[in-house]
Amino acid sequence: MKDKKRLKQDKLPPLSMVGYALAVLAVFAVKAALAGQQRFYTWIDGAPLDDELYFHAAQSITAGNWLGEYNYLTLSKHPLFALWLAALQKLGLPYLIAGQLLWTAAALAMAAALAPVLKTRWRQLAVFGVLAFLPSASASYTLRVYRDNIFPALCLLFFAGLTGYALRAAGRRRKSLPWLLLAGAGLAAAWLCREDGVWLLPFWLAGGLVLAVLLWRRMGLKSLNAWARVAALALPGLVLVGSLQAVAAKNEREYGVRVVSDFSTGSFAQAIGAMVRVKESETVPLVSVPTEVRELLYENVEALRPLRYWLEEDPQMRNDFVNPEVGDYQSGSFYWAIRRAAQYEGVYDTAQKAQAYWAGVAEEINRL
Repeated sequence: MKDKKRLKQDKLPPLSMVGYALAVLAVFAVKAALAGQQRFYTWIDGAPLDDELYFHAAQSITAGNWLGEYNYLTLSKHPLFALWLAALQKLGLPYLIAGQLLWTAAALAMAAALAPVLKTRWRQLAVFGVLAFLPSASASYTLRVYRDNIFPALCLLFFAGLTGYALRAAGRRRKSLPWLLLAGAGLAAAWLCREDGVWLLPFWLAGGLVLAVLLWRRMGLKSLNAWARVAALALPGLVLVGSLQAVAAKNEREYGVRVVSDFSTGSFAQAIGAMVRVKESETVPLVSVPTEVRELLYENVEALRPLRYWLEEDPQMRNDFVNPEVGDYQSGSFYWAIRRAAQYEGVYDTAQKAQAYWAGVAEEINRL
């Protein structure tokens, strides 16, 4: 059996580095050509919380005004996708082609990460090709001018970095540490692309634990070399923290509050958390802060009383955010509705005023 396998492998001549590079360039060219035949879609006037938000933020970045004039939407989402759009505008790169090239680059990184177990360039090229042309890489959701276009590629870069380090951790550090930097870059970029990037952390922690056990078994618990290689696994976290702090510092310079986004850090997140902890007498599916809880909050939290009209009586607000099937604000919709209601009451005149307002709301609910 082994002889037969060797005969099959010998049918393919060795692939030179030049040949591999040319094949990789050909894949990039084909992906770009295919993406050039697709058409993107966006809802500039119909999705103020998604497409339109990022579109205007990118325009502001391009004009040198960071995320634009402050209002209830400005710090609601992480800014990387707006930065991506602004960069494409500056570089003159077509949106769909750039997204596909980013995915293809991530696929190439994963193939390179697996090189220690893919013994030939042919195998690496095969893995690269399969990943590059995955149907999901060019599915309909990638055609929308929204962050889902690049988020999978950022996650793949993170996993490629972890994989590359895991397969080289016992070898020379100059060959293994760059993979941890790639993992950190992918983790930070994915985190700054979506507010739920936290779900990548279990993979980093679990993978790090498995690798640590393997290194200790191979080198011994008393080996300083093994401990140094395990300690290096903190590098992606350091890159992540540094990136988050850089964005928070930029927001502080522009708006006076040190947060990455209101939904992930800061007093608004604390206020929503406090509201969600107030229990209703009967659970309402899909609704995190139902009418019963809101009425209780209006009655007991003075700062929330001015919002009652907007949330409970204003027809435009209810038309925009209430889910008619459940007859109430569905979980995600409520977060946006209460922010808009607060804007109508002048809460978002400045970022500092908004931070202080929601901090007071959170404190009052927690005291109750």
